[in-house]
Amino acid sequence: MQASSSSFRTYRERNDFLSRNGFGSYHSYLQSDLWAWVRSRVFAMHPDGARCFFCKKEAKHIHHTEYTPTNMMGKSLGGLITICAECHQFLEFDNGRKVHDFQEIRERHAMLLSRNRRYSGKEEVPRVHREDAWKVAMMKAHQKAEVKDKKKMKHSPYQHNPTR
Repeated sequence: MQASSSSFRTYRERNDFLSRNGFGSYHSYLQSDLWAWVRSRVFAMHPDGARCFFCKKEAKHIHHTEYTPTNMMGKSLGGLITICAECHQFLEFDNGRKVHDFQEIRERHAMLLSRNRRYSGKEEVPRVHREDAWKVAMMKAHQKAEVKDKKKMKHSPYQHNPTR
């Protein structure tokens, strides 16, 4: 089995790696004893019951926040999180169709972090999504500040009107 620690940038790279390591497809990897063992190790880290990384509901799924040869072969559990079916569906599918763009999945990951207000800067956010979560949080804060400023200006007796 070939392994290194760098992340795959596309599903094609991931699938080529799996093919070189004896798996006909990602689906066959997910049906394998190897994946069952990796899943069991991730869930074993939560002896009181796994919770969704995003919404804290009961988690029955494992999500790769990044695909690396080491986490796919079970040599590392980095980049693997427990997740509920609803959040997993949101991340991976759009109107029933698989999302094939890693960047779009990262953006959806950041949206879930923001939507569920889990990210406060203290939790450990997967490395590949830290910047995305920060950007979304900053964008939302900026938008709220703009709305507040507009409301203040609307009700201020000292509005500047250069056309007068």
